[in-house]
Amino acid sequence: MNKKFLIILTGVFFAVLFAVNLLLFNFAFAEPALMAGTAITWVAVAILSLVIASHYGMSNKSSSAERRKLGDYLKNIWLIIIFMTVLSYALSFAGGILVSFIMMIIRNSVGGEYLNGAFFVIPLFMIYLTVLYRTLVKIGFSDSRKKIFNLRFKILILLLVLMFIMPWAIGGNMYGMYYLTGNPLDSDINIRAIFSTSVDLTSYDYYGEPEATNNMAGVIIKVLLTFAVEAAVAVFAYMRGKKAFIAKHMSKDKDYQTDENI
Repeated sequence: MNKKFLIILTGVFFAVLFAVNLLLFNFAFAEPALMAGTAITWVAVAILSLVIASHYGMSNKSSSAERRKLGDYLKNIWLIIIFMTVLSYALSFAGGILVSFIMMIIRNSVGGEYLNGAFFVIPLFMIYLTVLYRTLVKIGFSDSRKKIFNLRFKILILLLVLMFIMPWAIGGNMYGMYYLTGNPLDSDINIRAIFSTSVDLTSYDYYGEPEATNNMAGVIIKVLLTFAVEAAVAVFAYMRGKKAFIAKHMSKDKDYQTDENI
């Protein structure tokens, strides 16, 4: 299995899972669609992560000629998946609590159109991107120091991350960027729904959540645009980490290998 085929395979997985989740949210209620989509997507990501790690574990060596094992690549993959997922969920949970308290104060004096505005979620998404950028810069710097910098591998991991959180991202853009209840601890803000700011919160489905938008094309564009911004920041940050290492530790005439020998 060559590296180009691995990228194509991951891209096909991404496209198929994207279509499956769109169909689920289009034909099922929000909560069952999210549960089914999450189960299908997470199983697929687990299988694909094993395939990717196996390929790199069998074919790649570090510049020091020390064999990197399958477990090393699996650890690398899942540390980033867990980090990006937990960070985004934590910010969404914290944002839901904060906005719920704000809503209790101003609900009676401010119109619904204003409350649907993006001022709730954009700051949270910017915080997420800032933390993501700083973390990936450090990872790029560390990988360069260890001579295991591998941009192609990190791009595959980013695709896995986006697949892992795909049901949540699609649901947020189809049903609205936030869902507020009477209990602040049960409220939620979806930081990956920054372009969905005009949802009618007075219309609810059977499960008590806002009804889905009928503009499927808009949902697709919004999700993919959000993913593109997130991936671009992560890739740029990883490359900046390598550049920072070279600027700090390498002279122009010094021969030093920063990348894996592939």
